[in-house]
Amino acid sequence: MLEIPIKLNVEKNQVSFETDVISGYLEGMTFDSSNKVEMIIESELGYLVFHRKELFGGDYFAPRVRSDAPDESIFDYQSFERFLLNEKLIITIIGMPNTDVVLRFRIDNI
Repeated sequence: MLEIPIKLNVEKNQVSFETDVISGYLEGMTFDSSNKVEMIIESELGYLVFHRKELFGGDYFAPRVRSDAPDESIFDYQSFERFLLNEKLIITIIGMPNTDVVLRFRIDNI
């Protein structure tokens, strides 16, 4: 298990950060902030990983992919799979100036 800590400071109402390439399953992430913020995490490939409008305090999240059965399948079941990453993530934090945000991504190596 790999843990990637990221500390950001919202300087002028918004800050964006691009990670290095992350490879592995996204198990979860912790969040800590002293003020309310909006957080958007998206892949450099264009899909949304996580978005919350009001985050405050400390939290743990386990983002999952919601998938459906193929069209040719008789049974339609929904599953919530872990994100398998092999790309950079773009993190955007929107909030009050001079707000510190600490993130920790937990990655299960393949």
